[in-house]
Amino acid sequence: MKKVSKTLAIVLALIMVLTISVFAAWPTYQGDNNHDGRISDGAPTNPTNAQTNPTVIKSLALPYCNGNGWSGVDSEPVMQTVDGVTYAYVVYNANTVSGDNGGIRLAKINCSASTPYVVWSKQLATTSGFAMCTPVLVQGSNANSEADDILYVGASGATQVLADPSLSTLPGQTVWSNSGTGTAASGSITLGVGESYTLTQSGFDLAGTTGNRVAMGIYVGTSSTTNSAVSVTYSVNGATAQTVSFTSSDLIQKESTGLYYYYLNLNIGSVTAQTTNTITYTVSMTAGDTGSTVVVEYAELFQQSGGLMKVTGLESGLDEEDGVDPVSLTSKTQITGQLNTPLTYYAKGTGSNKVEYLYFGVYSGTRSYYEYNITTGKLYKFTPTSGSFYWAGANIVTVSGTDYVVFGSDAYTSSGTKYTYLYYREVGDFGDDLSTTTVESGSGGSYNLNSLGVTEAGNVRSSISKDSTYIYFTSQGPSSASYAWRVPIANIGGTLSTSNVKVVTLSGTSCTSAPAISENGRIYVGYYGGFNAGGVDCINSTFTSATSICTPGPVQSSVIVYSEVAYDSDDEPYFTGVDYIFATTNAATGGGYCYSYSGGNSGSPIWNTGSGYYSLQGMAASGGYLTFGNDRNQFYVIG
Repeated sequence: MKKVSKTLAIVLALIMVLTISVFAAWPTYQGDNNHDGRISDGAPTNPTNAQTNPTVIKSLALPYCNGNGWSGVDSEPVMQTVDGVTYAYVVYNANTVSGDNGGIRLAKINCSASTPYVVWSKQLATTSGFAMCTPVLVQGSNANSEADDILYVGASGATQVLADPSLSTLPGQTVWSNSGTGTAASGSITLGVGESYTLTQSGFDLAGTTGNRVAMGIYVGTSSTTNSAVSVTYSVNGATAQTVSFTSSDLIQKESTGLYYYYLNLNIGSVTAQTTNTITYTVSMTAGDTGSTVVVEYAELFQQSGGLMKVTGLESGLDEEDGVDPVSLTSKTQITGQLNTPLTYYAKGTGSNKVEYLYFGVYSGTRSYYEYNITTGKLYKFTPTSGSFYWAGANIVTVSGTDYVVFGSDAYTSSGTKYTYLYYREVGDFGDDLSTTTVESGSGGSYNLNSLGVTEAGNVRSSISKDSTYIYFTSQGPSSASYAWRVPIANIGGTLSTSNVKVVTLSGTSCTSAPAISENGRIYVGYYGGFNAGGVDCINSTFTSATSICTPGPVQSSVIVYSEVAYDSDDEPYFTGVDYIFATTNAATGGGYCYSYSGGNSGSPIWNTGSGYYSLQGMAASGGYLTFGNDRNQFYVIG
């Protein structure tokens, strides 16, 4: 146990508040500027209360949705408590726009009401698509008012570019050129074992610098197990892009229908800009029981773009979404591709010398990382030789008086050698100024992680978390392993080597979780191996080993942690050594989970929200409440 005097505890709390630039309870991804997932404003409800009193677990449906796609809530909420009332803000995809419904939306939820409710929901984009970019909340001059608070949001949109993606005219029309051994009918193509069918469409426009995404839905049956296997090969402008093979482990249940599908859903990046683009899909049923079939129900191609937005009017009351004012800060030509890392906010200087920045990365399209100078309105871009950025949120460290932005990247292969980089860029000297045509390299560097203790680091698809001494992140590794990393802040901008960088092998085959750092010196990360298995690892304080402490299912998100506080006979607070870990699972029966852990080989289950749906991102916490959403546009409030 670590005792802390009451005076020291108060001083530490004040220091913590003063070092959080945004001055709100959970204003950014993983809580504060450390992105450490640490709940520091009190226990998020009595940790055991949800088990004995399930009425503290509440859910509500997010409004203005056109159906429930599996891309509803894919970003972590941000939260704050204002004058005793706790609010959550969440970005979600409400699907295809029709009238006032659909699109990428921002909702404000009153968590303190006996029955939580949506105060307002504002449409941010008139296209649908994955909304993976956690926003950031910057509080204004008064902590008990939202009148001059600002929410910065990264909104990606996806526009369907193909005619007849639902195959409604097959086979009697010429929209699709089609042939094969399967059976084509209006709205579907049925394949038996060994049968194959090809679909081709030409003559549509694609922006050459914009990220694009192929999608296909293949109905398999009503059982969660199957012997049916399918392969899909797609090509763009005559060049084969990729062949994807599906087996029973890839089955996904469509909402709560009891129907199971193979879903193709892949980013294909940029193509040459022209008006005569051609896409071809070849679908084959490669295995299955005698007489079994699969059914192709749609074939789609989306064009993606991203934009940074400033949202004010957050104080607007119930059903007053007209008072919420989103303003675009960037144009569609400046940012192309899927904007899907959390936004990172940083304020440098004070008073009239204060300069505010936002940082984020883009997957597909231009595959760049960006610095947006809020003070000047200028956007700067850093584009590496190769690689891309997916969920790889940044953090800021200061070394010898210089502020650096640090972030990871996806892996790539060149001449048979695999590369995964950790990048650092100087704040204010980040890269190309997009308001001019002058090429500016900026100041910074990179480290090849494959030379720092592992042969193949894999994609870095976690945000960077930190404490006063180290930065932490995870990487997916090869197919058989994943890793957690610890890097000394003092060495950023200098030399990293196997002597000052530590790497721990994790339990799962993949990890995209930003490390959460508890008051008790433990580090927690989620791990997974597909949609059916996973859990949470605890890394010891010396960063030498990881122990799987619970296995609720695939934890693809970052976890958050609360370290229990008690008071001795002199009314002085101390940490008891017990951590409460909160996680979500990205599975067909996904939900939220609470475990306690005080050391040893396993944690103890405390409560869970029951069977829900895919929950890609994790929880947020403020004012004693926990919140998260899922891919059915369902939002949970626990507390």
